[in-house]
Amino acid sequence: MPLFSTLTKKGFARTTLNEIGLRGISGVIVTSTTTENNLLWLITTYRFYLVTKLTLLQVLLTYQTLKYSRLRYAKRITRECVLSN
Repeated sequence: MPLFSTLTKKGFARTTLNEIGLRGISGVIVTSTTTENNLLWLITTYRFYLVTKLTLLQVLLTYQTLKYSRLRYAKRITRECVLSN
């Protein structure tokens, strides 16, 4: 299965985390199909935390960590990103 589905909505391509073999995390990856197509956004379906803009490699490495620490880690990343912005 391709990393990103061919379905688009409002200029965005989407894939669920299960599609890239990372079951147990509920969420979607959204990547822009316009100007910032090299950046990814992880949005978990649990209260829709916007984690951060990440490159593909960083996202995949983050998922490996999230598989073990779950949403507690996502919440910590979210707080750090909000504070840094």
